[in-house]
Amino acid sequence: MSNEIEKIRIGQLEGPTIKANGRLLGSLAAPSRPFERWFGGDLWETTGGAYIADSIHFSDIDGEDDHHRALILYPDMPEQERRLAVMAHFNWTHQARALAKRLGWSLVVTVD
Repeated sequence: MSNEIEKIRIGQLEGPTIKANGRLLGSLAAPSRPFERWFGGDLWETTGGAYIADSIHFSDIDGEDDHHRALILYPDMPEQERRLAVMAHFNWTHQARALAKRLGWSLVVTVD
C-alpha cells in the first residue's frame, strides 16, 4: 500500500478508458510458475474515495494481447459491499484473498 498519489490511466479493450488520481492499495501476486496465460490486478483508491479494481489478463500466446477490465466502486456504497464487489471482480482467487488479508478486510457476511 502506498500513500503516494499517482495518475491512473486504465485502457480497457471492452470499456471506457479510466483516468483518475489515486493511490495503489495493493496488487494481486503474480503466479509462482510460468503459464501461457495468467491473471493479475491492482486495487486503487481515488482521491475522491472510489475504488478502482483493475483486473489484468496477460498472455504469452502469439496473436493474443494483454488486456484490462476495470470496475469502479463509488464511495457512497456501503464499504462491505464495495469490498465484496472487488473480490467478485477478482474472481475470489487466492491472490485476491491474500490482498484482502493484507488490507485487513473481513470477508465474513452475517445474515439474520
